[in-house]
Amino acid sequence: LVPKVIFSKSKSVSYCLDSGVSFYLEFQNIVNNYIFLKDKFMKIPFSKSEVFMNTDLSLRDKRNLVKIINHSLHFYDKCTDKDSEEYKDQNSTHMYEKDVYVSEKDDEDFERYKHSPIAEYLAHHQIDANLCYILLYSLGNVNESQEHPEKISLEKISTKEFFARISKYLRSIGYYGHTPMLMANYGTSEYVQSFSRVGSIFGAIYILNDKNVCISNPVVSDGKLESIDLSINDTPLTPKEGFIIGKEYEHLLNRAGNNEDLFTAENCHPIVTQ
Repeated sequence: LVPKVIFSKSKSVSYCLDSGVSFYLEFQNIVNNYIFLKDKFMKIPFSKSEVFMNTDLSLRDKRNLVKIINHSLHFYDKCTDKDSEEYKDQNSTHMYEKDVYVSEKDDEDFERYKHSPIAEYLAHHQIDANLCYILLYSLGNVNESQEHPEKISLEKISTKEFFARISKYLRSIGYYGHTPMLMANYGTSEYVQSFSRVGSIFGAIYILNDKNVCISNPVVSDGKLESIDLSINDTPLTPKEGFIIGKEYEHLLNRAGNNEDLFTAENCHPIVTQ
């Protein structure tokens, strides 16, 4: 799965930087985010000042939007223990890294609804339908309507998960541009090409298709993989530095060892199966 857009503050960006793949990629910040409402495209505000300057939202909607933003940040940090001093950057100037205040009643509401469908939480706070669309589809990146949980087929979003999504969106704003998302300049195929280039520098083998791949002769010592033969043509290769594989290729190694439990993340370093 190769994403067309990624959040500026995410594991994807961190992995690209740490692995050196970023030297082979060019990104650009997505300039604006829009949603189609009331027969027109509406620009999504990114900061609290933009919220209050927005002419498409009523005053009530603006206040509710800021309230949900504050709730998302506060309760996400609370659920992940990131509200402790250990995680707080006292010198941060990011607009969404500041402490926010919520009332005792808001705290009680969250405890009551945190495992309930997000639609129930939004209904409890009397959030307007159009504002719900903005929160769910533009900020929360939800793929289908959450109004009728019994009809949801793809993903049922709880209040707790929804707050995590909103927090990720908000805290990606301002890192590499005004908006929270990045996209590769030359399309998603650049990810594959960049990882294969970096891999070749370090002698790695980047498997794109397993149809003609044959893995055999595993040499295991003290429960660790020492070497294994990889054949994609008449000349077998023996990578001695190990494999980095995804779950979709794990069956190749299991088949080579004739043992479904031989090659796993728990007992076989340096194979990585996640």
